[in-house]
Amino acid sequence: MIVRQIQGSDSPSHTVLRAVATETNTPVLELEPLYETIDPESLNTLVTGDAAVRVAFDYQDFTVTVDAERVVLE
Repeated sequence: MIVRQIQGSDSPSHTVLRAVATETNTPVLELEPLYETIDPESLNTLVTGDAAVRVAFDYQDFTVTVDAERVVLE
């Protein structure tokens, strides 16, 4: 399990991309577009809203779980 904290002004979707890029040793621009798996804007809105929400989806051979504070890759 890999855990990345969402830092400062980084969006949850950007943190997903950076975490996957780091773990796969692949430049972000060479990853499959995140929008082919999940709408990045909707992801950001859901997990940063007023309610405590956790979203899980499969991306680049990982199960990704995102909440307002962290991204977890399994």
